Amino acid sequence: MFDENFVFLYFIFHILSSFILALILKFFFPKKIKGNILGFFTLIIFFSGPAGFILASILYITFLFTKEKKEEYSLIYEPINLKDIPQVTFQGRKLGESSVLNLNLKTVFYLRQFLHPASINLLKRAISANNDEIRLLSFSTINAIEKRLFENISMLKQSLKLTNNNAQRFNLLSSLAEMYWEFVYLGIADKELEEFYLKESLNYVKRSLEIKEESKLFFLMGRIYIKLGEYEKAKEALLKAINLGFPPERVIPYLLEAFYNLKDFSSIIKIMGKFKDIIITNPRTVSILKTWI
Repeated sequence: MFDENFVFLYFIFHILSSFILALILKFFFPKKIKGNILGFFTLIIFFSGPAGFILASILYITFLFTKEKKEEYSLIYEPINLKDIPQVTFQGRKLGESSVLNLNLKTVFYLRQFLHPASINLLKRAISANNDEIRLLSFSTINAIEKRLFENISMLKQSLKLTNNNAQRFNLLSSLAEMYWEFVYLGIADKELEEFYLKESLNYVKRSLEIKEESKLFFLMGRIYIKLGEYEKAKEALLKAINLGFPPERVIPYLLEAFYNLKDFSSIIKIMGKFKDIIITNPRTVSILKTWI
């Protein structure tokens, strides 16, 4: 009776211990291995006796290092539905640029997301569209951007009146210079008002520089002078920006434009020799270099 009970208990405890050991191994087993791993290892341990755990461990290590590894990739970008891509029609190339003929409503909604000169230019052209919805949406978008710029300028001017702290005044004056510049840079300003906005921006740049010299302000000053056609002053401001540490790769395209309009072609060659390792991405600058170098 004792022997039968002993065998029965041994049988039960051996099954339980085999199951527990297999369960422990299962937690450490690679997720890429599929199938009834728990049952497989339980049977190995059970029928192998005391050596079962060692045998199962050896099998585990073998599977771990011999199973073909498959890299898992996750999507970086959300899948794009082709139906969501706006349809735009084009005419033949004119003066080197493609010209948009028709903008549909979806395209206009898409352009509203980007505050960039190219998108503003398209929106301004869409104002003359035949479709009333496209025309009104384009107009309201540009009007909202213009209104936001005016509101920012008004708040900055109010803040400027309330402080005598030079650091705060510098930040406010430089921000005002950038706000006025945005009207011209984005192409929001009408041609008749461009000069006004440029001179207002230049005024705040100069007032900022009276407090502290900063490279990005000289860079902005140079771009303003180029827009105003004052290329000698533009050259001086841009060279000053480089001397104060502004990234040359951003300054050189405008500096070359200034030299080109001054007909100072030798300086173009010199400046490119000095910064020969810089990659120029501005198409207008590249065309100048191809002509003169």
